[in-house]
Amino acid sequence: MLDSISNSFTAALKRISSSIGPPQRRVLMVGVAGCGKTTLLYHLHLGKTIAAVPTLGYNVETLTINGIELTIWDVGGDWNYRNGLWRHYIPQADGIIFVVDSSDESQIDAVKTVLCELYRDFESQLKRSVLLVFANKQDRLNALSVAEVKDRIGIERETMQAEGRRWHVQGSIATTGDGLLEGMVWMTMQMN
Repeated sequence: MLDSISNSFTAALKRISSSIGPPQRRVLMVGVAGCGKTTLLYHLHLGKTIAAVPTLGYNVETLTINGIELTIWDVGGDWNYRNGLWRHYIPQADGIIFVVDSSDESQIDAVKTVLCELYRDFESQLKRSVLLVFANKQDRLNALSVAEVKDRIGIERETMQAEGRRWHVQGSIATTGDGLLEGMVWMTMQMN
């Protein structure tokens, strides 16, 4: 009898949650100016490349990928998250998308520093968050490979020290859409 009641209750919850809509997750997208964040966001949203201008403030779009509704905040402004706009979005983030311009080697050390500090300073808030790094601009002749980006930012060593941390580095070309859906599918699978 107790099993019957439990099964009825579970079935009722499934009906209620399916009528409400897909699960919702908040994602913060960050990176240095010019790395391709806005182009990436709107290619995912519109399926085409738009002429992007530097983001002052933020862009926000809601996408449904893999049955999960993602509200993605593309936050511009100061690269230093402690002073920038995006520090306000960190505590609510179920996932972080960090976009790296693979063709600009000079920013790799800064990316490594920011990722390490971000996960150290917000360890408790980001404990269950998913990290997706887009190694963007893979079409450029001098672009670092995905393996080189992963190694140079130290993602397997310093950045993701917490046991069980879920992360992935995905090669991408925001202007053509290459690698974007693959990265987002990985992220949503980790959020299920």
